[in-house]
Amino acid sequence: MRYLFSVGLLAGTIIGAGIFSIPYVFAQAGWAISLFYLFGFSIFVAIAHIFYADVILRTPERHRMPGYVRRYFGPAGFYASLAPVLLGMFFTLAVYLALAPSFFALFFGAESGIEMALIFWLSASLVVFLSISIIARAEFLATAGILTVLILVAFSTTPGGEYAVSDGVARFFQLSPFVLPALLFPFGPVLFSFAGRTAIPPVVEYLKSAYGGRASGATFNRIVRSAILLGTLLPAIAYLLFVFGIFGVSENIAPDAVSGIDIQQAGVRGLIGILGIGVIWSSYIVIGKNIVDTLTLDVHIPLFLVIPLLFFLPPVLFILGGGNFFILVALTGGIFLAIEQMIILMLWRKTNSSGFFLLPLLRSSRIRAVVLTVVFLAFLCGLAFQTWFFMSGNGV
Repeated sequence: MRYLFSVGLLAGTIIGAGIFSIPYVFAQAGWAISLFYLFGFSIFVAIAHIFYADVILRTPERHRMPGYVRRYFGPAGFYASLAPVLLGMFFTLAVYLALAPSFFALFFGAESGIEMALIFWLSASLVVFLSISIIARAEFLATAGILTVLILVAFSTTPGGEYAVSDGVARFFQLSPFVLPALLFPFGPVLFSFAGRTAIPPVVEYLKSAYGGRASGATFNRIVRSAILLGTLLPAIAYLLFVFGIFGVSENIAPDAVSGIDIQQAGVRGLIGILGIGVIWSSYIVIGKNIVDTLTLDVHIPLFLVIPLLFFLPPVLFILGGGNFFILVALTGGIFLAIEQMIILMLWRKTNSSGFFLLPLLRSSRIRAVVLTVVFLAFLCGLAFQTWFFMSGNGV
């Protein structure tokens, strides 16, 4: 059970708002390209997560990610890395604001979306500053809610009496396998959908408390490695199930998946709406708490200055992104989260001269260099494309 809890903690952190961008990615890029990104990125991000766990286990002191950068790269590296990490979290909050109206429309009707989204923004921002126990409950609510939405979508019935997932599988494989103009299109949304770096420290600490005193070094390393691999790969399966469900209940796949849902049962539509609101509300609180902790504890900004920043920067970013859920997801994943993954790789490279390796194959310096180079270049190429895409004024 302890092992499964750690796997669930990571998988639950990863499975979030990004799941709603995946069906549109698949519809635009073709099934073969999309599957390549889905499972390829799950492996690449799993490697980055394992590298981050290795950095945590090698370092005697406990830090958040900016703290590790400060320890190994000094003040200059710390402040250079702080901007993309913080902007990535603020843009994630803007993503939730962009998604909120679609869920409110499912439950309250299309005309109420924007007004209710304002209530969503205000209430979630206020709750960020409440006790840590409420934050913990919010994280549990987000995980339970997103899994329930996934099941409701996948196993709702179509007018023909079939489960949505069954119709969706057939429709999915009717897509073109390759849409070459969209070859790099999935990069940002798929990377956003696998963001789980914030869960790695608690997973490592939990496994240390559960197994550290009862397992040898090699055994403990294997436990940590397998928990992180499984916790990062399981969301890929969940995403694929959700894609099949959305393809089964949507005539036209919307960029946020939710707007195109055509489920006949009004009760199911309303339940998906209210659960979706709970999911993004809870996730907003958790990310907001991370921002507050980073700014107050790592950067030492007074709380009275952090409060207006947390309240007003996400809506500003939402407006700058045109309120477009998909563009915000692509921007956040393709630029800020790509930089975050590259920072993790550089951190691990800085610390790998001594100690153990969570990936035994990397004991070979040649294999280590190849793996590090391939993963780094994958993130770098995607970052370059996404930056060019937005700077050239393209949209979805």
